Amino acid sequence: MSEGRFDVEAVFDAADYGYFYGPLLTPERTARDVDLIWRLLDLRAGAAVLDLACGHGRITNPLAARGCTMMGLDVTPAFLDQARHDAARQGLAVEYVAGDMRSLPWIDRFDGILNGSPPTATSTTRITALCSRRPTALSNQVGRC
Repeated sequence: MSEGRFDVEAVFDAADYGYFYGPLLTPERTARDVDLIWRLLDLRAGAAVLDLACGHGRITNPLAARGCTMMGLDVTPAFLDQARHDAARQGLAVEYVAGDMRSLPWIDRFDGILNGSPPTATSTTRITALCSRRPTALSNQVGRC
């Protein structure tokens, strides 16, 4: 890692991530997180939603299964490969994009944008979202754009 620069690849190594977070990311936890996001963003089938730092699609794919038009953005190719594989296995149409959330050229096309990553062992209320009308303002509240 170079001095003063965040090493994304080292921090979000897919194997290490699964080892450390896998036990925390149970199907029950995912269901609770998805329910929370669905309610707090007041989502409906057909809503266009961007999941920043979508990782392996843990939130993205279940929201797509509920009828949202989903795009997942992540910087880690191994996570995106897993997310695409899981979406295809479930018959879900999700657009997964390799990219950095600090540069979002198409932000105004979404009804909701969320960033629920990285997970913590504390509480699902730490899920964050930002409004497409204020793309640089992350908050600790989940909100509808």
